[in-house]
Amino acid sequence: MLSGLDWTWVVNSNNGLNASSNPQWLQLQLAAVKLLSVAIQLPADILPQFQMYKWAFVGRPELSQNEQNPVEFVPHVLRIARIMDSKYGSPIETYPDTLLPTGSTARSLQDLHPFFYALSTGEPHPSLNSTISQLEQELELDFLEPIPSR
Repeated sequence: MLSGLDWTWVVNSNNGLNASSNPQWLQLQLAAVKLLSVAIQLPADILPQFQMYKWAFVGRPELSQNEQNPVEFVPHVLRIARIMDSKYGSPIETYPDTLLPTGSTARSLQDLHPFFYALSTGEPHPSLNSTISQLEQELELDFLEPIPSR
């Protein structure tokens, strides 16, 4: 299906959807990553539908990097992490306290790099082991709108 898409329209900067310069696309990407983050952290009994397809997003890195038994499918997070690593240089050595920007604003796509790198390594990160109440607090901060000043 993807081969039938007209990619010239997608990469055309005159269509108003240029992802590199359009802040709306950046906010959409941030929202999608935050949704993935919440889905990964929720227990299987709360979100069983996602558990069936979690492998497509977050696979086990050792299976996709095995040279003796190559895997045809590489999970989306690993693909994105590899692209970001090649675009933004070497992998991030030290993690920030939170892997994603708080609130609903990201300055650049590079702000999402720590999240994808942390998931691609398969090593646990404290911010990806939130309790339900912590997740609720994070979601509350994301959806609160600032009070307009007079």
